[in-house]
Amino acid sequence: MKKIFLDWLEQRSPQERITLSVGAACLVALLVWASLDWAASRQKRLERSVSTLSSELAAMRLQAEEIRRLRQIPPTPAARPETLAALRATAATHALALEVQPNGQDGFNVRGHGNFGRWVEWLAQVQTEHQLRPAQVVVVAAEGGVRVEASLVYGGR
Repeated sequence: MKKIFLDWLEQRSPQERITLSVGAACLVALLVWASLDWAASRQKRLERSVSTLSSELAAMRLQAEEIRRLRQIPPTPAARPETLAALRATAATHALALEVQPNGQDGFNVRGHGNFGRWVEWLAQVQTEHQLRPAQVVVVAAEGGVRVEASLVYGGR
């Protein structure tokens, strides 16, 4: 095969050989440039990928730490009937017309009306005695006091 190529090249004129040599040199240069360009672009893609993956790893480490922290928190106590009775009783002692209902496993829904100052006192007592805090409260001025709708949940949740 080499001999065939050399014979073929020998049959060409000197100008054709120069043209072929220059063309071959240009082709080699083009291939070298394309290889280097491909390698550089691949390097840039890898650097971006490493940067993105590093960010994702940092986020996953934060999430893992958050999961560890959350696993150490004791579970939320269930809404117990005795707590429900106590909430209703303290509302009555504060002269509040409140309807108190469990809202699933994590607390109570409160709805009713009464004096705003007594509502705040009742809420403070509930927080102290039952570790319930307001998650959402809507207080609207109404005739003879305020109308209240609230969701109370246990602890820091």
